[in-house]
Amino acid sequence: MNNAFSALITDSDQSCLPWSVKSAIREIDGLLAISSDDRPSLHPRRKATSRFPTLFKIGLGAYGKVNPTYGNPIGGGNRNQSEFLFFDHDDVTILTMPAPFLREAFCLIVFTALVKNLDSKRSAKLVGDIFEYTLAMACRSKGGVVVAGTTYRDGKQKFEIDVGARDGDQVVFLESKAKSITAVARSGDLMAFFSDYRSRIIAIDRRQAK
Repeated sequence: MNNAFSALITDSDQSCLPWSVKSAIREIDGLLAISSDDRPSLHPRRKATSRFPTLFKIGLGAYGKVNPTYGNPIGGGNRNQSEFLFFDHDDVTILTMPAPFLREAFCLIVFTALVKNLDSKRSAKLVGDIFEYTLAMACRSKGGVVVAGTTYRDGKQKFEIDVGARDGDQVVFLESKAKSITAVARSGDLMAFFSDYRSRIIAIDRRQAK
């Protein structure tokens, strides 16, 4: 996904963001290189602050900011730990989660910045393009025939295949839903999820099968 960020976030997009995406990508690659895959890691605070200045700016979970209301038996509250890359540990060390969690948090931070700082039309297109680009790259890494962003017509209607992949006699279509399904599907309302799934995903499947 970092390759997609680098390829698709333009200089014009970057001018609207409060921090450098390229610097953040370089830093997250370095942080992942010294992080464990299966357990949290502790790092010297001063050294980490110096080596990863952009990541500290955008992803520090300071005391009192991580899941601040989660333990409230009356008010409840949502967890927000997935929004941070670093967590306060003590005066001389800083904690990071295992590498898979770091990757998730970094992607969330980048996408949130794009949505908050870019024009809504541009951010919606960019987020969708990033997902499609990443899917296509993942498929191409496996070999076989891959097409991306291909348009086709069904009568007078024009549609697009986000990613299509063929391996021997098997054909797979991938439809990225970076925007429309997530808000409802992740709301916690089971019936809303099935309604959204029926109206969007099944409709897409029927159209592509036809």
